[in-house]
Amino acid sequence: MRTWIQSAFFVFIYFDGLFGRFLGGARLSRVTGYVCVPGYQCSACDWVSVGCPIGMLQYVMSRLRFFPFYAAGVLASVGLLVGAMPCGWVCPVGFAQDIVWRLRQKLFKRFRHVPDGLRSLKIAVLVVFVLALPAFLGGSRPWAENPYCDYLCPIGAATVAVPAAARHGLDAVNPDPWTWIRYGVLGVLVLLLLFVKRPVCTLFCPILAVLGRFNRVSLYRMRVDRDACVECDRCRTVCPMDLRIFEDPDSPECVRCLRCRDVCPRACVTFGRAARRRSPEPAR
Repeated sequence: MRTWIQSAFFVFIYFDGLFGRFLGGARLSRVTGYVCVPGYQCSACDWVSVGCPIGMLQYVMSRLRFFPFYAAGVLASVGLLVGAMPCGWVCPVGFAQDIVWRLRQKLFKRFRHVPDGLRSLKIAVLVVFVLALPAFLGGSRPWAENPYCDYLCPIGAATVAVPAAARHGLDAVNPDPWTWIRYGVLGVLVLLLLFVKRPVCTLFCPILAVLGRFNRVSLYRMRVDRDACVECDRCRTVCPMDLRIFEDPDSPECVRCLRCRDVCPRACVTFGRAARRRSPEPAR
């Protein structure tokens, strides 16, 4: 089921590239281009038919100079409802990484675990490059208007800059030497696909850095019956984020793909509406 839903969102998000040429150049983005989909995609890509929440956040803060109510509201609303679940069911980059990992698993089984400390890198990227620089320097420094998109975003490099360079040569590449950083980031993340699960999500994704913070307060949450759990580690084996869900069901790293629930031999893992805390009864 999840693969079908991921595929459907992938087709919707990349509709302009997949089907636009067969529809006489019609572009779905003329209607849906400002729809904020809580996934990781670059709206500068000719194939993409929806808006990029990261680009929207930067643009509104740096150029329009007010709080990005729309993009922030969409992310907060989704996060309060289901936490980081879109990262496991909607995001096209997550879907692509899952496909690559399945193919990689057919070649060899062993992989590396990412140290927990490195997972905080995406939070630093979010705070500094997506929020702080556009908010405080975007109005006076051109380089700070879209710093994440211009200098770091590996998805923009993969879906916009690399294809442009392939078609038109290196003359089509931004001459600013700092933009080459994102090619380095892209190269490192592609290389890491051979060794770790979902390296883009684990180390670099600002969307997960936002939505993951809502996992502990969202309306729908993961739950583990600790009394029934035998810690067999099957959950970690199938987890795309390499987590032991029984250690922290509300982990901000969990993308709520629900694979752990499906493979649990004792049905310890559940996903549902968070139970309300009952107020203690008054003493009689």
